[in-house]
Amino acid sequence: MGSQPKSWSVNGSRGYVEQGVLNDTDSGTPQGGVISPLLANIAFHGMEAAVGVKRIARGDNVGKRALVRYADDIVVFCETEEDAYAAKADIGAWLQQRGLRLSEAKTRVVHLADGFDFLGFNVRHYRRRKQAGRDGSC
Repeated sequence: MGSQPKSWSVNGSRGYVEQGVLNDTDSGTPQGGVISPLLANIAFHGMEAAVGVKRIARGDNVGKRALVRYADDIVVFCETEEDAYAAKADIGAWLQQRGLRLSEAKTRVVHLADGFDFLGFNVRHYRRRKQAGRDGSC
């Protein structure tokens, strides 16, 4: 890496650091640019631990919360509505430390039975229909 400039966004500042000096730039990374998902994944690394997501060695989720993240799109699954609002506050505090914030217009708490759209998919819990013969009836 040597003398290559490093590009960072710190507390809302734009620019790059070269030889220890922050140099301003006119613009940041373009929305939808090919590098945006990578930069978001770097910026959001550690979010799972901050909201209390727990995993065992092979990667299975064992906690009361689960988090799904793709670039800057985030979904947190919780067991109760109260915990969902607590998770939202936890993420908000974690982002604030990095000079970022949740979009109030795009952030909402919904019951999984009502469902929501995420990355072009409708995510919801569907009740399982009773199948003939499963409960001893025909």
